[in-house]
Amino acid sequence: MSGYRYVFTYDPPTISMFIGLFIFVEAKVSKEPVLPFRILARRTPFFVCLVTIGVAVCNFGVVVAKTGLYRVPNIVAGIISLLGVVCIANLGPDSSVASKWLDVFPMGFGFAYMLNTTFVALMASVPHSDIPAVTGVLWLFRTAGQVTGVASTAAILQ
Repeated sequence: MSGYRYVFTYDPPTISMFIGLFIFVEAKVSKEPVLPFRILARRTPFFVCLVTIGVAVCNFGVVVAKTGLYRVPNIVAGIISLLGVVCIANLGPDSSVASKWLDVFPMGFGFAYMLNTTFVALMASVPHSDIPAVTGVLWLFRTAGQVTGVASTAAILQ
């Protein structure tokens, strides 16, 4: 254990101030913004980001922040993800449009939940001085897994 206890206090004015400051700096000050707003001006990137942050906040906030538990919710999220994968694997050309849209939600919900809780569990399990290093390692492995998944799918389908 890291020996640190993190307490999250939801303070809308402070959060709003930091969001406003971020938007101002990104839009008006930064020559090379981290988040170029021209990207978010397009419909698809905007809604993908909106859904992603919404799912992450809801998944994390509802269960983990209230209970402080990681294991059981992660197991449930894993089962939900697995069910989503099974649903997606059973899609075919004759599947309904609604099924094609709705079958991705269980997998997305489960994976988003697990990504957030495992990240918090990882940070809590190492000394404070190692948090930057394990964060980098975590994102390295996540990104490598995503790239491998996309590349192998492309290789199979081409």
